[in-house]
Amino acid sequence: MDARAALSRLNSPRLLKEIMQRAAEEFTHKFASIEEAVIDTLSGEIEGGLDGVRVFWSRTVDEVTVLLS
Repeated sequence: MDARAALSRLNSPRLLKEIMQRAAEEFTHKFASIEEAVIDTLSGEIEGGLDGVRVFWSRTVDEVTVLLS
């Protein structure tokens, strides 16, 4: 479900924007932590290092940040 649609009943565009920004920041922070753990774990086990890991973990935190902005 689109978050904006779920929050559509809010009367304040400023509040909606603030909520969406905070949610995106929190998500990207958690995504970065998980991404780091996955890369650290898999890079030693998969041939090709980081390039090999990207086969299984294709999105980077930078790409996710752009998608959420």
